[in-house]
Amino acid sequence: MGSALPDVRQRPLLYVPAPHIQRFVVRAAPHKTVDLSSRSPESALRVCVVGSLPGHRNPVLCGVTYRARNMKTSTTSKPMTNEEPVDLTIMALVPGFCEYMTAERHLSPKTIRGYHEAVRFFVKLMDDIPITALRLPHVITFKSRMSQRHAGESRIASILNAVKCLLVYARDIHQLSVLDITSIKAPRVPRRNVVYLSPDEVRLFTEAIPLRAWSGKARRSGHCFRALVETLLATGMRITEALSLDRESIDRVRQEAVIIGKGNKQRTVFFTERALEWVDRYLALRTDSKPALFVSLNNTRLTIDAVEPMFRRTRRWAGLDKAVTPHMLRHTAATNLLRNGCPIGHIKEILGHENLMTTCRYYLGILDKVETKRAHARFSQIDVQAGSVMADNPAPPPPTPS
Repeated sequence: MGSALPDVRQRPLLYVPAPHIQRFVVRAAPHKTVDLSSRSPESALRVCVVGSLPGHRNPVLCGVTYRARNMKTSTTSKPMTNEEPVDLTIMALVPGFCEYMTAERHLSPKTIRGYHEAVRFFVKLMDDIPITALRLPHVITFKSRMSQRHAGESRIASILNAVKCLLVYARDIHQLSVLDITSIKAPRVPRRNVVYLSPDEVRLFTEAIPLRAWSGKARRSGHCFRALVETLLATGMRITEALSLDRESIDRVRQEAVIIGKGNKQRTVFFTERALEWVDRYLALRTDSKPALFVSLNNTRLTIDAVEPMFRRTRRWAGLDKAVTPHMLRHTAATNLLRNGCPIGHIKEILGHENLMTTCRYYLGILDKVETKRAHARFSQIDVQAGSVMADNPAPPPPTPS
């Protein structure tokens, strides 16, 4: 085989360095048969080795990481064909799976990274087996091993959900016969109480944002953060949605903006006069012409990684015990709407939930008994005026028989 696979007789095929494999097709070799062929439509180097080498009854080599995987032994030299079955392992499917989640499911890069990490962790515990060999006993063993690690229900459920999505991808895109996803039962995640800020906590948090330097000069970064906080409280947007806003996104007359939210779905968000006032104060300090609404001091669009430390610092300055996050402000906006009597259906539309049950599951249980009793007293009144008038008028006597 020349320099392609050096010292292959002395070392297992698993440990052959990837740089030694170039983009070529080998149809014959001195020792038995080894076929190398590119299998990537994107022209990236992904190779399969088909052959029988001394001491390696089932040598395998396939995948973007150039690790030894997915091999079929053969005693005759023949090229790989589309009709020849290939046992794709879990990790061999991951690159295409990530592309599928981007192109077809329109998921965010952060969500896709979460799916990728979950699948890798499953492989870490259960080995990189062929996807068609995955069976229900593997899932049960995985749950048992996670329980031994004292993993929480939400962690186990998130990994199993990622595996189920991978099975759907293998079934629908690669037309493989895989385990029925309905047989995989993820643990029920206990309902967590929605954490939000009270009006007093909102005041303490916003007042702790430094708007001026020691010299008295206005701090653009402080005004930027205050405008962002007011925007989140007014609109109930997700942080990624707020950071994607441009200057021209806001219709000042209608006090609204059209955004592309979760799942690549378009919706309208609504601003309050207070939020727009803080946005205007912030923009008055801007001297750049960048289109992004919220930018760093380098005039680049703010990112989540840059915003999260701002929340942590401001929380400490405000003396709050709650770990204030951007998503907590979304919960605060929804809770404020509910307490002020906004119908749950409108809250669903404002938050951009696809399913009303999602909104109900999060927010219908946050009202205490005092608020519930107050609502009952307000909305349970029955107008009996018409009935009392009828009661004052005696009914006509029954007709006498003729």
